Amino acid sequence: MKGLLSGRLQPTSRCCAGSRHLAAAAAAAAAAAARHAQRGSSRLMCSSSTSSSTTAAKQPVKAGKQTTNLADSEGSPFHELGLAEVNEGMGRVRVRQHVNPLASQYQQPTIIQDWAAVYADPSLPLFVDMGCGPGRFLLLLARRRQQQQQQQRMNYLGLEIRQPLVERSNKWAEELGVSSNVHYEWTNVSVSLAALLAAYPGPVSTLAAQFPDPHFKKRHKKRRMVQASVVAAARELLVPGGQVFLQSDVYNAAVSMRDEFEQYAGDVLQLSPLHSPASTFQWTPQQEAAAAAASKQPSDVARRQQQQQQHGDSSQEDSASEATFSSSSSSSSSSEQHDSSDDVAAELDSELLSSSEEQFVSSWAAGGWLVDNPLGVPTEREHYVTAQGGKVFRVLLVKQ
Repeated sequence: MKGLLSGRLQPTSRCCAGSRHLAAAAAAAAAAAARHAQRGSSRLMCSSSTSSSTTAAKQPVKAGKQTTNLADSEGSPFHELGLAEVNEGMGRVRVRQHVNPLASQYQQPTIIQDWAAVYADPSLPLFVDMGCGPGRFLLLLARRRQQQQQQQRMNYLGLEIRQPLVERSNKWAEELGVSSNVHYEWTNVSVSLAALLAAYPGPVSTLAAQFPDPHFKKRHKKRRMVQASVVAAARELLVPGGQVFLQSDVYNAAVSMRDEFEQYAGDVLQLSPLHSPASTFQWTPQQEAAAAAASKQPSDVARRQQQQQQHGDSSQEDSASEATFSSSSSSSSSSEQHDSSDDVAAELDSELLSSSEEQFVSSWAAGGWLVDNPLGVPTEREHYVTAQGGKVFRVLLVKQ
């Protein structure tokens, strides 16, 4: 009996002892957890305090609701449009800076079925800005010409491949009260220009190609905006006396556009009488290379190439216009990333030059490049380049 009791009691005694050990261990663990939690809380508070103060130091508070775009600031020719105030309620625009026009989504021609729904009077002469970018140029041109009452009334059409810019430009036109004669259309110019112009009820008086993406490399030539299809549309659909205005701050891009028009429409287009010795300057690839070497700065081609590499495929708020105001200036400090800028420039210049010279020798080259913009209104890119003392290569053509 005693053995039985002892047998029963021994396990019970071991359980009690185990329970006491477990309780003690649990209490010790709880105490340790409490101490750990207290230390962790202290570290978290210190870390949060340090992080907050560091963040506050690194991120100064911006004045106002929205920073004014440089293109709309005082001192800019676009300041008179008042877009800084208009933009306050519109938010920011995110847009790809560079688009491949050969992508499948850009191969369907755009057709406007009802021009009366676009313009108050679709019988007016049409001014077309091909590759209009952010769109301020047409808004300012329409405003200036409206103020100059001696100018003939016109409709203005901006064509742009980046849809967010088109949507915002049309909102600007509405806010400024000029949407009855200023309109922007999302399209690929080289695919849609002929169909759009053929359907327009009124005369097509002016086509402008200003600072298009140069697509530097020879293998990317088909990506350039001014293709044979664009020249053919101008040749067939411009009214007699109609004008084609071409300009770029990249010498070879300007040469490419000029030569394309001369090669495929030189029998119906000619240089404007404005191309006189007093109003033009001459420039050659050798001068471009020499100027770049003398200043130890990359040529226009290399600078634009650097901008593309630095800014990638996308940027925020006016990728095109911000490139005109900021990316060019930033490229001047990129020597660490581009140790052989002059070599890159020489290679790109040579590649583009060879692609032009192999196929065509221009007689229009003797007419030089216009010193001044005959339209009297700049684009965002043009304003930046000229303010920095850069060269702009301009050609004005007239249909016979």
